[in-house]
Amino acid sequence: MTDIQSKSLACVLFRQAKQMTKEQLQEVLFFDKSTSDNWSIERCQRQYVIDQLEWMESDDHSWEQECNETWQEIELTKFFHICEVY
Repeated sequence: MTDIQSKSLACVLFRQAKQMTKEQLQEVLFFDKSTSDNWSIERCQRQYVIDQLEWMESDDHSWEQECNETWQEIELTKFFHICEVY
């Protein structure tokens, strides 16, 4: 992933984290809830971004597959929208 892609994704993830409560964030953090109980919501938000970026950059092929499937869905939606216009 290029630097601008990483920063763009981090920005989107951080915006997403800002919409979540601390409890919602704790459910998806890669730490036990007991570990993050004493963290501020800001720390949880930052950790959410870090966790998600590290997971996406790992060798986990399930993320790549999900991205490909989502991209195909977007492409199909775009194709059908173009067909409706004409």
